[in-house]
Amino acid sequence: MAILGYVLPPVLVVLFFTITYFVAEAKKNYGYIDIVWGASFVISAWSALVITSLVNMAWPSIPTIVVAVAVTIWGLRLSTYLFKRNWNKPEDYRYVTMRNNLVGKKHPKLLAYLKIFMSQAGLSIIISTVILVTLNGAVLASNLLVYSFVIAGGLLWIIGFFFESVGDAQLRSFIRNPENRGKIMDQGLWGITRHPNYFGESLMWFGLGVVSLAVTYGYIGFISYVIITSLLLFVSGIPLLEKAFKDRPGFAEYASRVSIFIPWFPKKKK
Repeated sequence: MAILGYVLPPVLVVLFFTITYFVAEAKKNYGYIDIVWGASFVISAWSALVITSLVNMAWPSIPTIVVAVAVTIWGLRLSTYLFKRNWNKPEDYRYVTMRNNLVGKKHPKLLAYLKIFMSQAGLSIIISTVILVTLNGAVLASNLLVYSFVIAGGLLWIIGFFFESVGDAQLRSFIRNPENRGKIMDQGLWGITRHPNYFGESLMWFGLGVVSLAVTYGYIGFISYVIITSLLLFVSGIPLLEKAFKDRPGFAEYASRVSIFIPWFPKKKK
């Protein structure tokens, strides 16, 4: 029965992304997959929490509760933010390109389902490693170690959440001001790191990895942090934005002063 805690969450995530695919097809907008990304981790967390509690016939442990609540706050905030930004809006250029690349191929809708939606589902499942390991693992015998890891990891997660949520809010406020059109955001958290939201997300997953050390084999949970941070630093996060802004007036000067990822004191303007 214990294996169910590792099996059912991925199954539900696949089902969730499958439903999203049909909604996206009906709305002719594959970009809606971004909206459900955060929510998919909430599904993993709570399905594992319920299963392990029923199987063990016991209340969830402290590390389990902390991870489940943290993932829920992060996931629902992200999905709500993207829902407000993307729902009933034009399809993101990335998905327009993907859709166009499938034109003329056999079974384009099936290919879209597999290449876009199932690949995202698979990535969500892999990144959920820290969730599944913590929620299914046995808590360490030493209360001192358990509380030390939970407190340390929880504090790191809170700092990361601050950087991500406040960074997003500051950017949203900056963009809404017509006077800032064409300008580079270099205020608030954006004055000490060019990507405070990405730094915050990375730190949150590192914090969850620290919390996972409170259970047996919890170190495996750091797989989630490594994957998320690698994607942000080298694949779909920072590289795309840096490339998109490199030719914008003022960006070169901004980039020469402000750290690209880890917050640090900015250099003085020349």
